[in-house]
Amino acid sequence: MKKKKLDTDQFLDGVDRSMTEKEDDYRRLAGNYQVVISDLSEEDGGGYLASVPDLPGCMADGETAEEAADEARDAIEAYLNALNDQEAAGSG
Repeated sequence: MKKKKLDTDQFLDGVDRSMTEKEDDYRRLAGNYQVVISDLSEEDGGGYLASVPDLPGCMADGETAEEAADEARDAIEAYLNALNDQEAAGSG
């Protein structure tokens, strides 16, 4: 399985500037995580898997490496949002 590392800043171009401030913070934070792109076997449906080693279980896939990286950004944002929600629920 081939792996290539992408700097997450590579896929932060074209950010939707109409997001709420909190969502914008998560998107900015998403650029701080390393994303590892791996080829998926035909048995697994082909395409590419994007995993985030620093966030256990945070991964995404896509038909192209770029699509997988873009989906990983969304997965990182969702992961960070879920962590924030858990922390807020625990502190109340």
